[in-house]
Amino acid sequence: MNQHLDDIPPFEDAAQEREWLAQENALRRETLNLDPAGEDERDRLYRRLAQALHEPIPDGLPPDFVMRVVTRAAATPSARFEYVLMIVLVVALAVATGIVIATYGSEWVPSFSAILRVRNTQAGVWLMALAGCLGASWLMERWQRRGHR
Repeated sequence: MNQHLDDIPPFEDAAQEREWLAQENALRRETLNLDPAGEDERDRLYRRLAQALHEPIPDGLPPDFVMRVVTRAAATPSARFEYVLMIVLVVALAVATGIVIATYGSEWVPSFSAILRVRNTQAGVWLMALAGCLGASWLMERWQRRGHR
């Protein structure tokens, strides 16, 4: 047998060893340009892989590579399914939010109005801090967008 193959210790799993030997055999047959007659589907697949490995690597990607990948990814059924699922989940969340507000909103209003009236409470301080953070974030986003134009 080939010296290269004789140096490899045996595998623990016989199925993995058979698969590895099939890959090595296909690589050897492709390298020696032996006739593919009598090979099964697995051998032909491994020979195609060996052919691809012998081809030189292209210098660069085509200019429209990103657009092709994006188009292909958007065309897959799983991407469409995930998009539809996301829309359904957002709608379900909005409906659930509306139901909760309609059911419990009247109980919340007095609590929030009491917090807003008394600014010296701990909850009032945290609400003011939250409002300040949200406002600052919104202003920063507007400022960054204006800077990119």
